[in-house]
Amino acid sequence: MKLNDIIEVYDMNYDSKERGNNGKGNFLGKYKVLEIIYEDIYDEQWYGLNIETNKICLIIGSEVCGYGGGIRFEVENVEEHIEELRKIN
Repeated sequence: MKLNDIIEVYDMNYDSKERGNNGKGNFLGKYKVLEIIYEDIYDEQWYGLNIETNKICLIIGSEVCGYGGGIRFEVENVEEHIEELRKIN
């Protein structure tokens, strides 16, 4: 992954025989990589721009071990969190 890459994000990228080699879960959207916070062989965190909504999101990828495992992804809309924090303060 590099800055400005366009990446299709799914809630799970399976690596088990149950879902087929490199099977995909539910589609979460296409994101342009804006900043890579952390990336290693098991985990990743990065900011992405949703191509359809034009909203900035935090994408978190975590290794899931065992049968039915792979990489699980979560997408958090950063803009919504910032607005909530502004209301509190």
